[in-house]
Amino acid sequence: MSTSITVACVVQLLLALAVTAFVMMQEGNERGLGAISGGADTFFGRNGASTPQARLRKNTTWLGIAFIVATIVLYVMVSMA
Repeated sequence: MSTSITVACVVQLLLALAVTAFVMMQEGNERGLGAISGGADTFFGRNGASTPQARLRKNTTWLGIAFIVATIVLYVMVSMA
């Protein structure tokens, strides 16, 4: 296994651990389907997007995207080797 694949595997593992940790730190959504009927309006209220939970949700989204991109890159690297 080449060094670049090893580095990509380590990055993949770190991203997986980070995504898992960020998801575990988030609060549960106890409203369930009540958010569909307008319960989610408080997120867009004053300072709703700057709360720690909102920032955690945004960071989790970006980490998830990075994980998916890293998975695709790792797949391409392994298939070319």
